[in-house]
Amino acid sequence: MEQGKLESLDADEQVVPLFEAKQLRAVGRPWERKFLGFRISADLLPLREIAPKAVTRFKRQVRQITRRARGVSIDRVVKDLRPYLRGWSEYFCWCETPWMLSDLDKWVRHRLRCYLWVSMAHAAATTVLPRSAGR
Repeated sequence: MEQGKLESLDADEQVVPLFEAKQLRAVGRPWERKFLGFRISADLLPLREIAPKAVTRFKRQVRQITRRARGVSIDRVVKDLRPYLRGWSEYFCWCETPWMLSDLDKWVRHRLRCYLWVSMAHAAATTVLPRSAGR
């Protein structure tokens, strides 16, 4: 089609919709579906909990921030991590499963301890190595 002219489309040149209707509709059990990062648990008393995919994305982002090859201090890592954790916890504070948030908190603290241990071990190795070489 040229830009200045409006032409009718032939049957084989039909505009394809961005989403098929089947992709927009989903049928399934509430605990199999997620909505805005939440899902409903399959317990006798249904609870609003954090969807597993949201937890996976959270862990991937925290791993990215706390990766040990960044070469920055623990203060900088905490400074970079703080806004992400604050926003994530504010968004998911509506979940009715607080143990999921406490488990994630434990996991983040473990990541930070590992970061600290590796940096301390690296610092100890760099100070011990020159001494053992006779310098």
